[in-house]
Amino acid sequence: MLAVIGFLFSLGLLIYTTAARNTPVIKYALLLYKYCFLSFIRASSPNLLVIFLIGSMFLYSSIWTWTLTNVTAQACYLQSWLLSFGFTIMFSALFAKSWRVYKLSTNKSLRIFKISDTQLVIIILCLLAGDVVSTPIIVPFITAVL
Repeated sequence: MLAVIGFLFSLGLLIYTTAARNTPVIKYALLLYKYCFLSFIRASSPNLLVIFLIGSMFLYSSIWTWTLTNVTAQACYLQSWLLSFGFTIMFSALFAKSWRVYKLSTNKSLRIFKISDTQLVIIILCLLAGDVVSTPIIVPFITAVL
């Protein structure tokens, strides 16, 4: 039940985040819309928030596979894949944002440079590609133990 609540909460935040950028009807969204040119609003990376919420939805979905009464090998694989992808998506988004802060704060030459959301999404995709490669190697060992 708690997984359903968490999934619906993540879905609600995802809908709110994407709708707030297109149709600013709430005061918060109006303020974001009005001040979207400010650097600290753009630096908060709402695109990475969306990626983080998608990862949390994968993780909540993996909890649903624990409640299956008819456990098959496919259910075990699905559980492992959802858990692995959800974790990788969520924490790679956090890692990418932290890496950007690290790169900007350790700039000793005080040279101005920009790290865009596109560069951060490339980092997330590289980490996800590593997960896609490593999960089929690890999952058979996990299901053999279960």
